[in-house]
Amino acid sequence: MIVLIKMLVIGLISTGMSDIREPSPSPDGTAVVFCFRGDIWEASVSGGTMRCLVPGESTETSPCYSPDGRFIAFTSSRTGGGDVYVMDARGGVSTRLTYHAGSDMVLCWSADSESVYFKSSREGGSSWVYSIRVTGGTPSPVARVETENICLLPDGMALERGFTSWWRKHYSGSASMKIWTGYGTDWELLDASELDSRWPMYSAHNNEILFIREDSDGHAALWSMQAGEEPQQRTFLTDGDITFPSINSTGGTVAFEFNGGLYSLNVPDWSVTEIQLIPASDFPFPLEYGESVGFATDCFDIDSSGTQIAMVGTGDLFAGTIEDGSIENIVQIYSGAWRARDPVWSPDGMTVVFSLEHDGEVQLARSFAENPDSLLANSTFPETDILSTGSDVAFKPEWSPDGERISYLDRNSRLHVFNVITGHDITVCDTPDIIHHSWSPGGRWLAFSVPVLAHREEIFIVPSGGGEPHNISRHPNDDFQPFWPEDGRRILYASRTDDGDYSIKQVWFSRDAWDSDADEREELLDQPPAAVDIEWEGLQRRTETLCTVEGYYDFYGASPDGRIIAFPGWDDKGLMDLWTVDWKGESLQRVTHSGEYPEDILVNNEGDIYYISLSGSIRKASTGAGVSGTLGWHMPVWRSISEIQAQKFDEAWRLLRDNFYDPQMHEVDWDSIRVMYRERAVSSVINEDFNDVVRRMLGELSASHLGIYGPWDFDAAPASGSIGIIPDYSWTGSGILVDSVIPYSPADLEGSRLYPGDVIISVHGMDVGPEDNLYRALLQRRDLITRLRVNRSGDLFDIDIEPVSVWSIRRLV
Repeated sequence: MIVLIKMLVIGLISTGMSDIREPSPSPDGTAVVFCFRGDIWEASVSGGTMRCLVPGESTETSPCYSPDGRFIAFTSSRTGGGDVYVMDARGGVSTRLTYHAGSDMVLCWSADSESVYFKSSREGGSSWVYSIRVTGGTPSPVARVETENICLLPDGMALERGFTSWWRKHYSGSASMKIWTGYGTDWELLDASELDSRWPMYSAHNNEILFIREDSDGHAALWSMQAGEEPQQRTFLTDGDITFPSINSTGGTVAFEFNGGLYSLNVPDWSVTEIQLIPASDFPFPLEYGESVGFATDCFDIDSSGTQIAMVGTGDLFAGTIEDGSIENIVQIYSGAWRARDPVWSPDGMTVVFSLEHDGEVQLARSFAENPDSLLANSTFPETDILSTGSDVAFKPEWSPDGERISYLDRNSRLHVFNVITGHDITVCDTPDIIHHSWSPGGRWLAFSVPVLAHREEIFIVPSGGGEPHNISRHPNDDFQPFWPEDGRRILYASRTDDGDYSIKQVWFSRDAWDSDADEREELLDQPPAAVDIEWEGLQRRTETLCTVEGYYDFYGASPDGRIIAFPGWDDKGLMDLWTVDWKGESLQRVTHSGEYPEDILVNNEGDIYYISLSGSIRKASTGAGVSGTLGWHMPVWRSISEIQAQKFDEAWRLLRDNFYDPQMHEVDWDSIRVMYRERAVSSVINEDFNDVVRRMLGELSASHLGIYGPWDFDAAPASGSIGIIPDYSWTGSGILVDSVIPYSPADLEGSRLYPGDVIISVHGMDVGPEDNLYRALLQRRDLITRLRVNRSGDLFDIDIEPVSVWSIRRLV
């Protein structure tokens, strides 16, 4: 049965409030600032209309009132990875305080409102606590320990340390987040609980430390603890978790996020009140927009005649004709919120089948011209059907040679065959976790690769009508991606070792072919058998290696006749390019030389090679002439943010359902979890808010190594360079005093070496001192010769030095 595709209409963007983040109450407890849609907002603690203080396209986080109520500090991405800014609490223009290339995340203020504390990964170490004066200067380290959150105490500070992500629930063990109190090098554990303890806060009421920890029902609640006493649970909210709490400087008001909403808590009676907010502005950007796709291609396929191409760009599927080295007559096959991928042309070139992901399912769809006698690429309005395979997940389709059947993988990556004519679907074998598969000429057999020992795959052959798979590789290497040449006498596959050897191998099906010389084999390949027969005995011993290069788990392409194999290979400079070898294991050659990093490689019998380059463009090369051109294309599409977020969320949810190591999902009702978080995710119009909702969903599984990140903005402001010195932060004289030099950094190299005790007077003509930020002087100076004016024991002289990236310095410490 075939059903028509319907365009997805969601329209779930909420006009109400959802997912307030990182609230901070004012010192008098009457107002609260918070993050919403990437901006800083303010509202009354009693609720009502909210006011945007920091609008813009950048993402603002971690707002925090100064104890005197005059200023708000926050972190903004407007200048790259994140820098510290301060502004008048009433609104107005903000002032940038930090200039480091890393991420500087605001933590709190000093008690006198003169300095802002933040965490940053700099020359010293990861996520150390630094402070910077509101008047400026170079930041100085306060706590030389890796931490997540802190609060100041009358006699030191409390900080949160550990190894679990804030979104992980129900964890108890050696990696849990714990709260430590102290200062300098003298720290004590707050208590010995193995549960995660997060977000320490100090309240002068009863001299207590407040923090978040799960209660006996598994909900993250607020607790308080006095020195020498047992922790006391103070909130008892159900069906949700308290996150991102903050306390005001007087210790009487706590604000926190709960189930996407904003709440306040009064100390010391511990009463909780929801802050009902009213948005006071429209969205700062359109929720629907047009864009052009094609500048980066996701995947593609070319029909057997070499005249039609199907290509996917950002999940939309198009087809066109290849004419004179370019793509022409582009027609839209599918464009919308659903995600298309894996297009494959039928053997006669009249139909393209592809996977279409939507609503937590992946279905097979096929497109063809409205006129049965026309090519799809020449069709103005292609017809598109969804194939009713009976599987809720169907991906990686491959056509049988006669064009009547399609093989695919289901949600457990088991191999199926669907008959396009009859609509009948069978499970070929019960083997799960199959990764690659390929049809034999004539369609009698299917080959596939599947992990059998950790990540190591083996190659199997199974009757396409179902049966027992036969292991034909039986080798400790990782053997993968079987390909069946049209001669029917052998099979190709890739093989790799963990130490970086990548090989192309082939197995001969008969002893006669194996024993034949090159000329006899050539005759055999020119005379394919009427049916593919396999001599199973000794099959794995009839394996030969065609070539071995430096590589990894990389996918090759082979011509239909199996005589030309193209694959990625690394050179001694660390560049990956396109290489080829012939079926005899001869003529190994490098085709490209510019670091193409080829993917999705297709080869025809004439030696033309098509692939996706590092830039995302479709390139064409040949075995004799190298790269001959780029097949550029672009098409306009229409986007809806709500539909995109819904698709991303559903796909993330499905991938966890189908690939999590525990089929029981750690006893979590995964369907209910989807309902719990989906609308919040769809309502998140910026990616960081969306990612946080998905993180909360992942946290329900209480598993390590789960997270979601990106996409990142690569149009960030210029980053500062680093020269590899540690300043003397106690220095009050002119210039910047060098305390120590990081070995092998620019400041430790011949010709630009600095020594402890040197004083840097200026950086490329800009005077620097205790009131100046060294990293501001190094802006735009990375990889550029920079002149330092240096005072060494009273002698003034210039040193030319070449600053490097912050990450280069980080690798040295």
